[in-house]
Amino acid sequence: MHDHQLFYRCLLRNEYIYAAELKNLEASHNAIEIANEDQITSYYKIRQQLDNLSKQLLSYVQKPQHLLPFLQPGRLIKVCSLFLFLNSRINYVLVE
Repeated sequence: MHDHQLFYRCLLRNEYIYAAELKNLEASHNAIEIANEDQITSYYKIRQQLDNLSKQLLSYVQKPQHLLPFLQPGRLIKVCSLFLFLNSRINYVLVE
C-alpha cells in the first residue's frame, strides 16, 4: 500500500470520527434548555440600548461648547489624557 493511500484512509477515518462527534455535540446543544430565554433576550437588548445611550450622552457632554462654562479661572480640573498620563505624574491642572 502506498503512502498516499494510507494517508487517504486515515483522512477518511478521521473525517468519519469528527462527523460522529459533531452529531453528538449538535444533539447535546439542541437539548440545552434556557429558562426564561425571552426575558434574557429582552434584558440583553435593553442593556445594549443603555450602553449606546451612555456613549451618546458622554460624547454630548464632552463637546467643547458644553465644557467651556466649567473652565473658570482658579478651578482645579483633572485631565484624563493618555499622553499626559504617560509623560507626567501630574493629572490635575489649574485653569488660568
